[in-house]
Amino acid sequence: MSRIFSSLAVISVIMLIVALLFGLRVGEYNELYARFIAIQHQLRDGSYLDTGVSREELQREADALSEQMVAPKQRARTHMLFGIATGILAMFVNSISVTYFIGTSRWCKEVVDTYELGNDLSDQSVRLKRRCFAWGFIGMLLVLVTAALGAAADPGTLRSTTSEWVLPHFLTAVTSVTLITFSFLLQAGYIQRNSRIVEQIMSQVRDVRAQRGLEVES
Repeated sequence: MSRIFSSLAVISVIMLIVALLFGLRVGEYNELYARFIAIQHQLRDGSYLDTGVSREELQREADALSEQMVAPKQRARTHMLFGIATGILAMFVNSISVTYFIGTSRWCKEVVDTYELGNDLSDQSVRLKRRCFAWGFIGMLLVLVTAALGAAADPGTLRSTTSEWVLPHFLTAVTSVTLITFSFLLQAGYIQRNSRIVEQIMSQVRDVRAQRGLEVES
């Protein structure tokens, strides 16, 4: 399990970094879009008449902005789709460690009670589970918060305030990548330590079964 988790965690971190880099390549999409929306509002309500700019000039500027937004819009779409896939994988990796500890800590408790091995090892497993749960849920929460801010910063929502959310989304994304990477390192360590606890329990079970004259798996 430790090897599987570590491999998926490495892939997830790489994808998180790539998603962040895709976001940096989007460019001035929000700024262009904000100007485009402002022009559309002026054309609709006629407020451009007070600026001395003709309707034709504004329309030409709007058309030029529309063309300029094609490439940034495509990059933003790539960032969004890749970010969604990355977020799903990060959630999945965190859920693996949570699910692993749900099963193994219960198994440790049942085996220890059955063979009367004492609670030391099972208690250690429970403590590791609690630590792993905390970091696993932190990782999941960071994914959700980053995705929510990304949605708020998406001009595709047709809101005029999307540019205000670009910086919060970026700062949250950088923080999330850092903390999620750190949480994966901790969770991998917890899984390795718990695996050693499971091995110790199995070793003690074999000794007990041998002492009782029961069949012992090699």
